[in-house]
Amino acid sequence: MAMMLLAKSFSLLEESAMSDDKFKTAAVRKRINVHEDDELRYWSGKFGVTHHQLLDAVKKVGTNAEDVARELGKGRGVPDDVA
Repeated sequence: MAMMLLAKSFSLLEESAMSDDKFKTAAVRKRINVHEDDELRYWSGKFGVTHHQLLDAVKKVGTNAEDVARELGKGRGVPDDVA
């Protein structure tokens, strides 16, 4: 019983640590999370637009990076190492 409790506790700790992990899956990196400052900075810089322009594009087409890139006239929006 103690081992099961320990395993469950470890699993919960691991899950918590993973939520802050900057090494995101490819599916997550293809989406723009406008609620995270580092992502706003990254995508605004990548597309060469202001945060406001990025937010407007996301509101219009959603969080898919390729859709946002097309909306902004920037072509392909997903980094080459992710696609």
